Amino acid sequence: MRSVSAFPGYSHAWRKQDQFVATVNFGAEKRTIVSEINQKSFSLTGRLTYNLTPNLTVQYYGQPFIFRALYDHYGIVTDPLAQQYDARFHRFTDQEITAGAGSFSVDENGDGAADYTFSKPDFNFIQFRSNLVVRWEYIPGSELFLVWSQGATPNAFQELDTPILRSLFDNVFDARPTNILLVKATYRFLK
Repeated sequence: MRSVSAFPGYSHAWRKQDQFVATVNFGAEKRTIVSEINQKSFSLTGRLTYNLTPNLTVQYYGQPFIFRALYDHYGIVTDPLAQQYDARFHRFTDQEITAGAGSFSVDENGDGAADYTFSKPDFNFIQFRSNLVVRWEYIPGSELFLVWSQGATPNAFQELDTPILRSLFDNVFDARPTNILLVKATYRFLK
C-alpha cells in the first residue's frame, strides 16, 4: 500500500491599529506604541506512507513553514476606552516619526529633537520539520520503531524584502538542522 499527499497552506491577515509594538518613556509618562500589522504565512506539508511488506512500513512527514509580520502606521494609545475605535489612538504623522536603520525616532512635541525611539518590529520566521518512521512488526503484536526527526530554523529574521516563497525556499535548507534518532521496541508476552 502506498499513500502520497501534499497540502499547501497560505494565510494572509491584516490587523487594525491595536497591535502592541513597545512601551517607551516620554518624560514622566509612559507611551504604548501600537501599529497595524500585515501577516502572511505559507507551508507545504508532505506525507508519504509505504508498506514494503504487511509487517514493514515506512512513513515520512515534512513541512517547510514561513511566517512574516510587517508593521505599519505606528501610533500611541491615547484613550484605550474610547467608544469610537479610531479615537483610542494617535497615529504618528510623517513629521513626527522618522525611520532609521532598524529603529524609529519620534518627535512627539515637534521641537525637532527625538523624544524617544523604538526598534522596528518586522520579522520573518522560517522552520523546516520532518520525521521518518520505520515500523517493523517482527512477531505478531511486537514491534520495532526507528524514528529520525529533523528540525531547522534558519536565521532569516530580517530578510523582509524577498518575496515570501523565495525567502522560504532560499533559506529553509541553509540552517544547521537538529537531528533526533529514537529506537523503540515492544514485545508482547503471549500465554
